[in-house]
Amino acid sequence: MTKAKTELPPIHDVDIRQLRLFKIVVECGGLTAAELPLGMSCSTISRHLTALEKRFNLHLCERGRSGFRLTTNGLAVYTAVIDLLDALETFRSQLSDKKKLLTGDISLWITDNSHNEKCNPLRQILTRFGNRPGSVKITLNAADPGSVENAVAAGVAQIGITISNNHLSGLKYEKISEEIASIYCAANHPLGKALSDGTFSESQLQDVDFVERGYLRNDVLVSRYSWKSTAVSQHIEATLQLILTGTFVGIIPEHVAERWVESDQIRKIAWDDPASIATVNLVWRQSATRNLIVNAMLDDIRFVYKNLQ
Repeated sequence: MTKAKTELPPIHDVDIRQLRLFKIVVECGGLTAAELPLGMSCSTISRHLTALEKRFNLHLCERGRSGFRLTTNGLAVYTAVIDLLDALETFRSQLSDKKKLLTGDISLWITDNSHNEKCNPLRQILTRFGNRPGSVKITLNAADPGSVENAVAAGVAQIGITISNNHLSGLKYEKISEEIASIYCAANHPLGKALSDGTFSESQLQDVDFVERGYLRNDVLVSRYSWKSTAVSQHIEATLQLILTGTFVGIIPEHVAERWVESDQIRKIAWDDPASIATVNLVWRQSATRNLIVNAMLDDIRFVYKNLQ
């Protein structure tokens, strides 16, 4: 006897992966915005959504030139996916608790160039977490500060370490450190030469071309001083490379600049502004506090940053 088309198929691993993808697309507000968190192109994401719709015989969303919009069925499925994934996390946590072992997986996103921080806290965090009893698969990704925060909000990452804090709904933020940024120019930039011969003055900053930090929702410093900017950077690493050209002046964290200053490829411009000190946040979803693996990773991150030498 042929099964009725209205009968739901059994749920397999591939279905859960595609349902997670659908949830992320919804929370990002469309396919284009979901490209970075998912690490996929729009066309690949669209193929997965089409496969999911065929699998369950439901039209979930409108997508195309007119934009992204959930259908009534799509909204119902999205709500059900949240309940399903929460139930899976609860089930996994309960099993881990019974076995007194951490079993499952976790996704941690960090701001790019974090490995350059003094004492490399990331290495210490991963080592400490890896010594815990159990078997946990870790997914680690590095991105610009805003993308790290968005990845946690979308459920792609369970934990993020970032300077971005836009008070997104459903997220918890905890200060774990501070990041000091300064203005830098290349040694062969006109300001670099002025620094060498002692003729530099702050008024010269009005005549240079600054790199705008596109990874910050609002680059306060560039707008505050009305600095001219014809270049936008989406990553800290990109800002550094633009500075190294000798054409642009930019703001990067001091821990990133340190080795380039030591080799005299870039030079620090003495400058003081409260906005140059950024809070480094530990970010996670409020709903994740029932997850033993997440709590263990949060504890290890707190311990390492508290005890940095």
